[in-house]
Amino acid sequence: MNENFSLVVMCLCLLASLAFLAEAACIAVAPYLGATFAVAAAMAGTGVLNGFGNVLTITAFQRWAPPEALGRLAGLLTLTSFGVFPISVALAAVLVRHWGPSPFFLLAAASTAVAILAGLSQRAWRDFGANHPTTTPEPANTWKDNPYEPAASQ
Repeated sequence: MNENFSLVVMCLCLLASLAFLAEAACIAVAPYLGATFAVAAAMAGTGVLNGFGNVLTITAFQRWAPPEALGRLAGLLTLTSFGVFPISVALAAVLVRHWGPSPFFLLAAASTAVAILAGLSQRAWRDFGANHPTTTPEPANTWKDNPYEPAASQ
């Protein structure tokens, strides 16, 4: 069971990485497709692949983390995604103003691809979850052990 669990978590991370690489490709080609329908399809692909990759990655992190650390993990993931957003939007505005939107799409795709490929080059990411003990929570208390159960009348 533990080996299967580790394999599932590893596969989730690798599949999410592939989804993010495909997302980078959709971002890169979008401004050069010309037809509105083609650009819309590329942007739809970007959204679907991003959502798919995020769900897989967050699921892998939650399956890997001990139950008592899930709140801290959720806080860290939220901070890293939403906390960086204002900085990235300000940087994007400056770059688009100076270079225009088309080169910015290439820069966004390249930075995404480089980050994912850098992660995939690390054994720690490729083996994420391997040989990690399962984090299945303990079973719930039985009714007779439940401290919140009203006292039985005598």
